[in-house]
Amino acid sequence: FSSRRRHTRCSRDWSSDVCSSDLSKTNNIVLVGSSHVGQVNTTTINRQVNTQLSKSYTVYNLGISADNPSKRVNQVDQIISMKPKVVFYGISYYDFPAVPEKDHLLIKITKVLSDTINGGKEFDNPQLFTRHYTVPLKVERKTSPVFHMDCLSVPDTPFDKACPKNKNPKTSDELKKQPNPVWINDLSQERMNDLSKIIKKFDSNGVKIVLFITPVHKIYIERLSDFQKKSFDDIIKNLSEKYGVKIYDFRNKYDDIPIWSDTSHIIQTDETAYDKDIVKMIVEELN
Repeated sequence: FSSRRRHTRCSRDWSSDVCSSDLSKTNNIVLVGSSHVGQVNTTTINRQVNTQLSKSYTVYNLGISADNPSKRVNQVDQIISMKPKVVFYGISYYDFPAVPEKDHLLIKITKVLSDTINGGKEFDNPQLFTRHYTVPLKVERKTSPVFHMDCLSVPDTPFDKACPKNKNPKTSDELKKQPNPVWINDLSQERMNDLSKIIKKFDSNGVKIVLFITPVHKIYIERLSDFQKKSFDDIIKNLSEKYGVKIYDFRNKYDDIPIWSDTSHIIQTDETAYDKDIVKMIVEELN
């Protein structure tokens, strides 16, 4: 990754004194979503997009670890102020966790933990939450709640960091030994409603929004229940039919490529097949 800095450090609340990039340019492209979006190489994407298009664009990657529509809905006005040509929103199963009725008792556990450990603040990624509270005290948590050493600030990616030295490709056998992240809550409808608000607000402000389903390994999908698979597929179908948004699907595209750090995260490197597909998507939507 390039070590150059083209913007100052941004805080997640987007306060004006810390997010001071030149966002008045009219050729901005914005990627939003969770760490599944934050992990793409924005430097490579910017270079390739501008090579393939006649205009000069700046792609900003606003991916945030553990993000979801109910968190992102609060940033829509700030993103609109960037005057983006297109907003590409990456979503996955985590964004709309579907829990069968028989599993609802598990939700009470997360409520107890959030009340006793997290000051009452909701957390819906127990794995990420646990890692955050079990890291050594000497580690500066502000770098990342999961990956702490050898992390790099990537240009045009203010909310996420690249930690390439910490993550080595896992073989299929190694991936099979890893547990899937467990998303435990019943907020699927709430998040669906918030994503609807996001889509409608971008549309009413003349900002084109495109959705893409972020990569997950086939091992991840095989471990989902039929209920979870159907719930997510129904959401995707509903979004396409109700709002007419275009949806790119990157699931299962990279199963045989050694680029996985776990069953839902691709390793950040100089360039991956995922990066190339992001470029293709951007170029297609801007041509």
